[in-house]
Amino acid sequence: MRRIVGNLLNAYDTQKPFTVEAPAHVEANLMERGDDRFLHLIQYQSVQVGEKSTAFYAPIETITPMHDIGVTVRDSSIKQAVLQPEGLELPLRRTDDGVAFTVPKLHIHAIVQLKR
Repeated sequence: MRRIVGNLLNAYDTQKPFTVEAPAHVEANLMERGDDRFLHLIQYQSVQVGEKSTAFYAPIETITPMHDIGVTVRDSSIKQAVLQPEGLELPLRRTDDGVAFTVPKLHIHAIVQLKR
């Protein structure tokens, strides 16, 4: 149901400041501080290992990293995208109304600093 509603919103909301090509369990938000923007990607996927009713301890949760998440930002003034805190500069591709880049890995939380 979430995917259906999301697809409907995407079809009619053509002025979104960014799009992220990821499953529904990845949340994204864009914040500004000074001249920079910060795109936060948060993965809520978890898999429980073990049975809670039969274990003497809480089941272990594992979070599988995701790779190669495509992002498009509708801001043509972006000059650089840096994955933080790693300091890894992500290659930018220019689009008609902004930039696109790929986040190589998302484990739990990733921040992309967008510099103007």
